[in-house]
Amino acid sequence: MPFWFEKHEMRRFRRVDIPVKIYIKPHEAIKDQQIFAYGIDYFPPTKRKKIKEAQQEMHHWVGLIQEQKDILQPFFEEFETYIEFFKDWVQALSEGRSPRASKQDWLTFHAYGKGVQKIQTLKVSAPKTFQYFDHLNQKLMAHFQHVAKCAEQSSPSQFVQPEPVAKHFAVDDMKKRFESSTVSKAPLIQALCSLYLYMSYTFDAYEELIEDLCLEHSSSSFREDAEVNLSAGGLSIKLDKRYKPNMRCNIGLYFAGSKRLLKFRSTLVRAFSVPEFQAECNAFNFDFPNGHDQHLIQMEIERYEIESSMKVSL
Repeated sequence: MPFWFEKHEMRRFRRVDIPVKIYIKPHEAIKDQQIFAYGIDYFPPTKRKKIKEAQQEMHHWVGLIQEQKDILQPFFEEFETYIEFFKDWVQALSEGRSPRASKQDWLTFHAYGKGVQKIQTLKVSAPKTFQYFDHLNQKLMAHFQHVAKCAEQSSPSQFVQPEPVAKHFAVDDMKKRFESSTVSKAPLIQALCSLYLYMSYTFDAYEELIEDLCLEHSSSSFREDAEVNLSAGGLSIKLDKRYKPNMRCNIGLYFAGSKRLLKFRSTLVRAFSVPEFQAECNAFNFDFPNGHDQHLIQMEIERYEIESSMKVSL
């Protein structure tokens, strides 16, 4: 059964790639944890690969800096330390460990939350470079502060999110300017771009974690137009994360065309990397679905195939 989605048409139920609104929520949290968590892996192989590539690209461009390399390199190394520390705590939170559980961890976390203080030394001598690093620092500190508030307000039985992290920072505009072809070969600019990506991939994992912990079974919680490989017996979906082996989840499928919402209890039967999509394929079996719901899924599949065929030019 774990390989049903790889057997093409040699199965009991026909399957098809279909756009649908979907939510996936684990049925229960980890037991005996310090903070509410589900144990989802937010740094699966494809995510780690993207982070490592951005990290290596940063090292490459920093190595090509000619002017003041000895001065600038330590700043990149400092940001790298902070990002790795943040990444370790995202991993810890996903496993139910809180920085508040240990006084030393909490003090260390707050020290990191003040951001990379060394950049202040550039403020007078290199104001433009300071501005670049300061924009990165502002985004970094905002995420540290958000984690701290989550840890303060949450408990082992309930996760409480404060105000969400801002969706846009000054550094995001800086990144767009740096994509100009006029600076495509400037080592400092490209090193900063790579640092931005390295940091962003880590923050993306944190935002996925927050989204899962705050997920409610409402229309606003659905992933819009996700492409799902669907059959009456289960589904697979490509995501930036991996659910735990045999994890039981509640899945909701909303078909906009018929305004039909179907809910299933399911079990993760297999997860594996799909390098060409830079994503993880998570495959679920529906747990004892009733015949009525299975019939509705088959109807939706048929409706989608008919509508798709009508759009084909003859």
